[in-house]
Amino acid sequence: MARLDVTKITHERDENGELIPIEISLDLLAEEGKETPTILATPLSRGEIKKMFKGLKGETTKDQDDEIIKKHLKDPVIPEAQVKDMRLKYANAIVTAIISLSIEIPQNKLEKAGKEAIKNKINRLDQEVKKN
Repeated sequence: MARLDVTKITHERDENGELIPIEISLDLLAEEGKETPTILATPLSRGEIKKMFKGLKGETTKDQDDEIIKKHLKDPVIPEAQVKDMRLKYANAIVTAIISLSIEIPQNKLEKAGKEAIKNKINRLDQEVKKN
């Protein structure tokens, strides 16, 4: 029986105790024949994950997305004032990659779950409109 290696179950920290950024490919921006862009980011803590997704059903809010980008995206550095102006395609790819890193679920599976949640939300809204 093999013992679990502690280095496999913890995130690396520097000498100041700060999480070391990890390079992540932005799989949602992958295009055939082109190099997939990457970012450097730190994972969300378990507490941040629990707080963020408490009561949510598969999607984050724009404010939560902005918070993730501001706090966890280390390279490229996007000025805080410009985060709110990011194109949806790029913001979504960055947030998906950081959440994927944090909860260790492949980006394509997270993206599909998000689309399902959006579809369900639209269906619920449609039903409410029909009732009124």
